[in-house]
Amino acid sequence: MAASIPPLVLASASPRRLELLRQVGLEPAEIDPADIDESPGTGELPRTYAVRMARAKLAAVACRHPGAIVLAADSVVVCGRRILPKAETEAEARACLALLSGRRHRVLGGLAVGRPDGTVRTRLVETVVRFKRLEAAEIDDYLQSGEWRGKAGGYAIQGRAARFVAFISGSYSNVVGLPLFEAASLLKAAAPILVQVRNDGEGEKGPRLSMNIAVTGRYVVYHPVGSGVSFSRRIEGESERDRLRAHVEGLLEGGVVLRTAAAGATLDVLRADALQVMERWEKIRGQAFDVQPPADLSARIPGERDPIARLLRDHGASLEEVILDERGMARALQDEMDRLGEKIRVRWHNGPMPAFDIDDVAGQIDTALAPRIVLESGVEVLFEPGETLCAVDVDSAAAGGRQGRAPRRPIDVNLEAAPAIAQQLRLRNIAGAVVIDFVTMRSTYDRDKVQAALAEAMAGDPVPTQLYGFTRLGHFELTRARRGATLAAQLEALEKGDD
Repeated sequence: MAASIPPLVLASASPRRLELLRQVGLEPAEIDPADIDESPGTGELPRTYAVRMARAKLAAVACRHPGAIVLAADSVVVCGRRILPKAETEAEARACLALLSGRRHRVLGGLAVGRPDGTVRTRLVETVVRFKRLEAAEIDDYLQSGEWRGKAGGYAIQGRAARFVAFISGSYSNVVGLPLFEAASLLKAAAPILVQVRNDGEGEKGPRLSMNIAVTGRYVVYHPVGSGVSFSRRIEGESERDRLRAHVEGLLEGGVVLRTAAAGATLDVLRADALQVMERWEKIRGQAFDVQPPADLSARIPGERDPIARLLRDHGASLEEVILDERGMARALQDEMDRLGEKIRVRWHNGPMPAFDIDDVAGQIDTALAPRIVLESGVEVLFEPGETLCAVDVDSAAAGGRQGRAPRRPIDVNLEAAPAIAQQLRLRNIAGAVVIDFVTMRSTYDRDKVQAALAEAMAGDPVPTQLYGFTRLGHFELTRARRGATLAAQLEALEKGDD
């Protein structure tokens, strides 16, 4: 299925309107002219008539195309308060041209656009046109062209009648048959603007939004409005990239990013993931046109906010076991794992010990919330998150004394602290700039060794991280991409939700 906005239906058989739409890059999926009574009402004003005709055409066609955006238009030529007919005979066309000769007249363009949810928007556009004084021979010559047939006011400004126009004020395309600027504005308003929160707001910073929607699967990230195939930086080797590109090209219509977990994945696995991603996108797209904006679509789609589903998408490739203390949820998850052919174990925990006490999960959360952690040797690592960066300080003052051992070399202290820092950055979900004050090392070899150890410890972090190395002052700099709120902020939000 193509991931696109609802199809556009043009409620007109006019080739001029179709051509005008194509000029601005709009191609209707279908042309379905309306068959209605276009007789003006007794005493009906021209402006009211133009809008009524557009709405009537829309109503006649929209019922035949549920789920589509329908564009209807009607052009009315008015001289004074008189509505001129759409000339069907030479006599009608001659009478219209004789009336317009040497005079100003108005061309009223009525527009109506219907959304799939039934919402209708209308617009009236007015253009003033003045003809030069026409001689009888000029009228006779124009009538012989035949281009006046079916034209409001008996003329087509885009044809030979252009030489009659001495003055025009307003939209030229409105006189041709469709005011393009106003039509494009209505169509843009008819299609909702779909945005995605890429970064949550923090402090005085608001959330960062993007119209380049990303639907994330376990192996692929789908961009419906994107193009091409790109890869995670951790997928190395041209042969592997070529293999993966050959598998995913043609699976999804849009842009595709292969995640790190896709390395080594088979065609069947990638196809199944692409199918799930497309199903999610279709649900999101369907909701976008079924609800009145503004609306949070993730709250309306079952499972979109499911933390287990997100866990499987982000960590499923390295996940071995899921422990749940709710029997029904464990059984449902196990059934889902069996359906997907996953090897992830699902265990229902029904023992007396709370689930978070298994493997000291609660203790690790407490540690990740503490500003200072103490390593086995007594080395202390202090985390000080701020508005602009997070400072990390490695303190070896207590190391050795607690263990009854002599103080160790700076390289040993820093090599012990590096994997602990990498783990805490991930657990705390610290993002942005991070500056680490390791114990001072004079040797370039030692600094390189610590940097290599930190890079190895952070290699398994699914969040993109960039290591910049030591500064001239001896501080180590790195950046970590923002992926949601910090652990402390998430737990605080949960507590407020419980209240």
